[in-house]
Amino acid sequence: NDLTGSIPDLICQNRNDVGTNTVLAELTSDCLGPNPKLICLNNCCSMCFGSNSNDEVFTMAVNISGELAVTTQGTPQNLAYNWLFQDAKRSKDFNFSMCGLPQRYAASVLYYSLGGDQWDNKANFLSEDSECDWNTSLEKIKGLTCVNTADGRCVEEILLGANNLVGSFPQEITNLPYLKVIDMDKNGIFGTLPENIGSNLQLLRNVDLDENQFTGVIPKSLYSLKDVEVIDLDTNFLTGDILGVGRATKLKHFSVFNNELTGTLP
Repeated sequence: NDLTGSIPDLICQNRNDVGTNTVLAELTSDCLGPNPKLICLNNCCSMCFGSNSNDEVFTMAVNISGELAVTTQGTPQNLAYNWLFQDAKRSKDFNFSMCGLPQRYAASVLYYSLGGDQWDNKANFLSEDSECDWNTSLEKIKGLTCVNTADGRCVEEILLGANNLVGSFPQEITNLPYLKVIDMDKNGIFGTLPENIGSNLQLLRNVDLDENQFTGVIPKSLYSLKDVEVIDLDTNFLTGDILGVGRATKLKHFSVFNNELTGTLP
């Protein structure tokens, strides 16, 4: 629609008639932002959103995942986009900075891609809390942890080992630039590791994905990480060689046994 002006007083009066049969329980409109299309005074509207918010969230998701993934009904990306848009309208938070909605989107794709509704510990995922608080700490932390940066609170660790994760590894994880630890070992994750995992996540120090069902080759970009200390990929179905591992000069633990690797030792 292209409605403008102010919400009429009579409608707002119906919003305020609590306890009567005429009460208007919810009223949402394009009343968010410095130049809203509609004016909604005295908390008359139960929810405001920007007139272009839907387009902006959609564009962000497409830029990360591609249009086909976002628009195909029932894909993890489609489910995450639909959830995120409703969540952003609820919170009135349309922060598109690096560690704002793009980060929350990537975290929600992670949940949907790896069967979050069947996890042993759901770690507070998809709650109204910040994604930095999508974690629990009983015996040890499960979920996401964050670090304070110039770009805000940014995801630093994914700690979901031995948690009944089943599904294809989401490439959206490579859009978390402050990520240092990926710990998702002893699960049922399949698919290939993104070739750009090392070039996009240049702060990675610990890649712990052993005892899953990964196929394909080990991304050479992992070996170029200047601070990587742990590459633990044993007990998968990985193929190819390990040439180039010598470039990882700070590597302390490299485990790739029980795969289908070939070639000569570097």
